[in-house]
Amino acid sequence: MLKTRYLNCNLPTHHARTHRQEESSDDGTVYGEYSYVNAEGNEISVRYRASQEGGFEILNEEELKESVARATADGAAAAAAARTAEHRRVAAGEKTTILNSRAQQQQDLDASSSFASSARVEAGIRAPAAGKKT
Repeated sequence: MLKTRYLNCNLPTHHARTHRQEESSDDGTVYGEYSYVNAEGNEISVRYRASQEGGFEILNEEELKESVARATADGAAAAAAARTAEHRRVAAGEKTTILNSRAQQQQDLDASSSFASSARVEAGIRAPAAGKKT
């Protein structure tokens, strides 16, 4: 006779969905399954049997290897995309900083030019005509 336990796991992780279920037989053999969905939406599921004679055995080893490989590849792609996006944000921020710096330099030049013009007028000095050297 199998006894079933359904456990709602709240693992201390960022996983959106987890699942665990175990059944035990009269001879002490435990059949179980646990799974979670990672951040990229890949479900990792492990089905197992644990007994006195056989110890802990994974029953879906090939499926597990494939899902872990897929999750690893998807996670690596997501991490690479995040790094690229961050590099673009940093580069855009640097461009903005450079443009702001250039704009401030131009404002400073305009202000000093305006100040110099005012000083020449106050001193009675005429600004040179365009194209003529002083």
